[in-house]
Amino acid sequence: MITDSDRQVADNIQRHGCHVYSVLASADDAPDFSPPFSYSIGLVDSLGVPDVIVLGENARIGKSMIDAYQEFSTAGRRFEPGHLYAGFLGGGFEVYVEPVALDAVRPYMLGCLRWYRERPWRAAQIIFPSVQGTWPWDEGAPRWLVRGQPMLGRPRPDRR
Repeated sequence: MITDSDRQVADNIQRHGCHVYSVLASADDAPDFSPPFSYSIGLVDSLGVPDVIVLGENARIGKSMIDAYQEFSTAGRRFEPGHLYAGFLGGGFEVYVEPVALDAVRPYMLGCLRWYRERPWRAAQIIFPSVQGTWPWDEGAPRWLVRGQPMLGRPRPDRR
């Protein structure tokens, strides 16, 4: 059964190349804590690149990162695993864009499961440091960064 939500997703993919969902964090003390996150639906169809997820950021920043990923991909450039991308959002902001196992993203990217159904699809995670330059895997990384940005692919993209 096609819902109004399905139609909105299809319309956004047709008009904008993807649809972006953002989800609020669960309660910090919840036993099944989930960080805030945003993800794309439809980039596999529109650009032939993996859909992407940003964990640990609010909806505005998550969407900005997804928009930058889409602009990069629309320009014909592709992300390589283990490569640090400086200036991703301007101002020298650095990120890694790492492929993830679909089993790892299933709890987050439910809209992709609904959109692609039985069709094959791929996903990647945008991984970012704190404003001080600390990565989630660094010793002494703040709890909010480690807990808010679980690694859904390789635990250390800075090491090949």
